[in-house]
Amino acid sequence: ASEQMQKTGGKYCMNLSAPFIVQVPPFRAVLEARMPYCDYLFGNETEAQAYAEAVGWETTDVPFIATRLSLMPMANPDKK
Repeated sequence: ASEQMQKTGGKYCMNLSAPFIVQVPPFRAVLEARMPYCDYLFGNETEAQAYAEAVGWETTDVPFIATRLSLMPMANPDKK
């Protein structure tokens, strides 16, 4: 679905789901493979902090985590 949205110019939204999803490497890998196609990423504070911890970002500051997530490379660099 994410790649199809990329081809057609549609918007792709994704949710971090739950803290355990990002803490389990195979599940996190699936999310991270889709992130370059994601236009909108949703998650609550706990999910954001769990993601940061899982990838080794030494912070619990949610605004910082959100900013860092927003700076991840997009599959289509022309999309902003």
